Amino acid sequence: MATTRKPHRVTLRTYQVGFGDCFLLSFHYASAQSRHILIDFGSMKFPRGVKGPERYLEIAENIKKVSGGSLTAIVATHRHQDHIAGFASKEAAQVLASLNPKVVIQPWTEDPRAEMEAEEPTAVIQKRGSLRLALSAMQDFAESALAEVKRRGDRYPRSIRRAVEIIGEDNISNQKAVRKLVELGDQGKAAYVHFGSKTGLERQLPGVKVHVLGPPTLKQTDRIKKQVQDHATEFWPLQAAAARFHSGAKSKSKRQVLFPGFEVPAHRIPPELRWILPRLDHLRGDQLRELVTILDQQMNNTSVILLFEVGNRRLLFPGDAQIENWSYALEQSASNPKLAKLLSEVDVYKVGHHGSRNATPKTLWNQFAHRGKEDQPNRLRSVLSTLSGVHGHTQKGKVPSHSLHTALESDTALQSTQDLRKPSLFHEIDLPVN
Repeated sequence: MATTRKPHRVTLRTYQVGFGDCFLLSFHYASAQSRHILIDFGSMKFPRGVKGPERYLEIAENIKKVSGGSLTAIVATHRHQDHIAGFASKEAAQVLASLNPKVVIQPWTEDPRAEMEAEEPTAVIQKRGSLRLALSAMQDFAESALAEVKRRGDRYPRSIRRAVEIIGEDNISNQKAVRKLVELGDQGKAAYVHFGSKTGLERQLPGVKVHVLGPPTLKQTDRIKKQVQDHATEFWPLQAAAARFHSGAKSKSKRQVLFPGFEVPAHRIPPELRWILPRLDHLRGDQLRELVTILDQQMNNTSVILLFEVGNRRLLFPGDAQIENWSYALEQSASNPKLAKLLSEVDVYKVGHHGSRNATPKTLWNQFAHRGKEDQPNRLRSVLSTLSGVHGHTQKGKVPSHSLHTALESDTALQSTQDLRKPSLFHEIDLPVN
């Protein structure tokens, strides 16, 4: 049965996956048909008492029921575990595969046909950049850091071990999930997107416009290759201390790995030198933690940013995009009135990076015209999928950010998965479309 020209209603389900993202966006048409998009399907850590495989399968079965056995699209914003791990869960992945998604959308850096030196998608490759190569090397390093902490863990403080294990695990290549996404794309159409590119969704979603706001390609801007250490006007206070490496620190780190696996027995170390070994171990652990944190932030800068425009509704899903990813779209909006208007009219905002301080730039926040107190007409709705105590090793770097969370509670109608209680599986927002 053919659909009418545009949806009359939009529903967003935010599933409880702890520290991760999983959303089902549904467009309802007057013909009683609906079209459904799964945006991310992963977790780094589930709430207490929730087991990963069971929760992934429970969500997949719920999506199958809600969607009537058919998915229009899957969006995997980037390859972090907390966004794609569910695709590696065998039973859940089988359920999703049975829904035959017509389009699978990922960032351009995931294109398996692109060469490692690509700075744009396959169709316009220029062999001058090296982002895919750098990301691959980063993932190799994350794996090595995890192995070192597991091998020498008792020599590092508990806080350092925990940070390296959590962040490092999130940054390994997640090959099972990556392969499953490629297979799902082969079932229908795979789209590897960048700022301004097409997704293929417009053909599947009559009356819906889908705007890709990120990530940019390296030809559009090379900022996603860099990691901003601090940004007084964009980041939310309190601000995490930046990881800044001196040449001496780098060379020291290199000297420490010249002989991998080599350990000096404690009884062979002169007594007058033993006092310094714990200090050196602590320094080494700090460096590992800082490096894997930088890798984590770098991968976030490949996140897909999608803005859905349907009738009078604007829904924004930025994945884990941080300021380097956002900067290109925000600069374009300064000279593009149409884009600026789209951002100002956002009335549903998926909070970036689980409430991280640097994933909701203040320039973006200040553009949201529907921010306001409870009596604000058409007040901005925000959805936050997060779990406290997982990410951030200092009070200043905790996720979710206290100052951002306070602003969300004050100026938006906030739904947070931290407020979900058993047996609730999801939050739901249902909006009429005019």
